[in-house]
Amino acid sequence: MRLIVNQVVNDFLDLLGELKRGDGRPAIRTSRSIIEHAINLRTVAEDLPTAQRYLDHLDQIGVLVSRLDLSPLAFDGKDRRAEKHRLKKLGRDAERRFAEAEALHGRTFARQWHPKSVRDRADGFGWAEAYDLYRLASLVTHGSAGGALGSTRQRARGDLITYRPVGNIGAESPAKDAAAAVAGRGG
Repeated sequence: MRLIVNQVVNDFLDLLGELKRGDGRPAIRTSRSIIEHAINLRTVAEDLPTAQRYLDHLDQIGVLVSRLDLSPLAFDGKDRRAEKHRLKKLGRDAERRFAEAEALHGRTFARQWHPKSVRDRADGFGWAEAYDLYRLASLVTHGSAGGALGSTRQRARGDLITYRPVGNIGAESPAKDAAAAVAGRGG
C-alpha cells in the first residue's frame, strides 16, 4: 500500500501546482491518475494475495526500462557503458521475475495487473461517479477527439466543420468558450 500512497501524494502535489498555474489538461490527466490510485488502493486493501499480485507487476517497469536505451542522451563514454550494463542486468533480472509472475497470474497480466477492469472494480466499490470522471479524463489522456473539448472551437463552413484552438478566437474568453463547449453551446 505504501507504493500506491507514495504515488497518490506525488500526484496530489503535482495537481495542486497544475491547478495553481491554471494548467487544465495536465490537471485532468493527474486527476485521472489519482482516481486510479484510489481504486488500486481500495483493491489491494482487500486481501494479501491481491496486494502481492499488484507488487508482482512492479517488475514490468524493469523490463520496459531496460529495453528503452536512453543512455546516449544522458551519458558519455565510460558512464554510457556502465548505464547500458546496469540496464541489461536490470532487464535480465526483471524479465525472469516477470515471466514467473505471468506464469502464475496468466497471459493478461502483462496488460493489466488485476483481472477485473478499472470500471468493474470502481463499480464494485460503489464509485460509478468517480469512474465517469476517470473516463472523461481518459479522453484527454489518450488524445481522443473528445479530449479536445474546451481547447478547440467548432466552426461550420458549409458542409465542412473545422476546429481551431480556443486561443485563436480573438476577443472572446477561452474560459467562456470552454464553458460554452461543455454546455453544448460552442460554435
